[in-house]
This record gives sequence, C-alpha cells and structure tokens, in this order.
Amino acid sequence: MSRLTTLISALLLLLGAAHNARAQTSCRAANAESDRFLGVLNRMMQDDEADLRTSLSVPLVNSSQITLVSDSTACALAGQAIDSLAHAINPVQHTPASIPLFVFQIGTSYAIVDLLSPNGNDAEFIHFFSTSWQYTGTAFVQ
Repeated sequence: MSRLTTLISALLLLLGAAHNARAQTSCRAANAESDRFLGVLNRMMQDDEADLRTSLSVPLVNSSQITLVSDSTACALAGQAIDSLAHAINPVQHTPASIPLFVFQIGTSYAIVDLLSPNGNDAEFIHFFSTSWQYTGTAFVQ
C-alpha cells in the first residue's frame, strides 16, 4: 500500500475512532507494546522513510532521542492535544479521554498511540504533533 493511501486510510479510520477519545492525565508505562512502537518510530529514521517523516513533520533523530514519556505534565498536554484533534474531527461525538496513552518524544516532536482506538484493520494509530502540540499527521501500524 502506498504511503499516501496509508495516510488517507489512517485519517478515515481516525474519523471513525474520534468519538472514543477521552481526556487523560497519565501515560502508559513501558511494556512490550511500547517497545514495539519504539521500534516502529526508530525504523522511521531510516533513509528510505524520509518521505514519510517529511509528510508527518517528524524530525530525523538518532535512537537515543526517541523516548517514552512519563512526565505527568507532558502526558496531560498529550491528552489535551489528542482531545483537540478528536473534537476538531468530530465535535458531536467527542468525549474527553481518560485512559492512558503511549506518548513518545521524538527530538522536539511527539507521537501519541491510543491502543483503544477501534478500527477495521487491526492497526493502531500513531498521531504526530510538533513541539507546541500542533497536529502534523497520522500513520498506522499493523
């Protein structure tokens, strides 16, 4: 599947899942799932993923600059960012998130993973945000 098709599919799936977002105040702790996503984010730093990084405004960084966030302030900001995104997509069905999300810092940017977002592809969404928590794009991994 092309990257453009992947991004369009992710956006369409996000539209269907936006009603499940709820305000959160903490991040998920490290586990096997976070390790899997850390691997995905590290693979994005390979040369052949430059177009994807550019389309999502993700900076090129080394693996030591991709970390799972545990800071409560950053986690709360991530929850607000994902809630804002969900509300912008579907204000009628939006409910603030209360479940912990995986939040990764990628240099000066962030990636947020919500494992409870339902979709028909058995895939998880990765939402990307700038250093000021502005939405820059969504991808999904299977």
